[in-house]
Amino acid sequence: MFSFIKWFSSFLEKLKKNKGLWFTTLTITSLLGIFASLYFVNFLVSDVAKKTYENQKYHYVLELKNKLKEQENYTESLATVISKDSSIAKLIF
Repeated sequence: MFSFIKWFSSFLEKLKKNKGLWFTTLTITSLLGIFASLYFVNFLVSDVAKKTYENQKYHYVLELKNKLKEQENYTESLATVISKDSSIAKLIF
């Protein structure tokens, strides 16, 4: 760790002496930071969009299953009432 700090301080001394190297290093570092930020933001946005789509799909399927189950229960209870009372069955059919 100490050798890295020593190398970094010597690198800064070289940069202070050579202005062209200073601006080149600054430009390259800035561009790398911009490209890295764009890559990570794009990656995170696409990942969030995918997870949102999957979550929304899951909720739609769950809601559909619940509605189908409610309809099945309603039909079953209606069939039970009709089967127990023959006068209702005669009125309907």
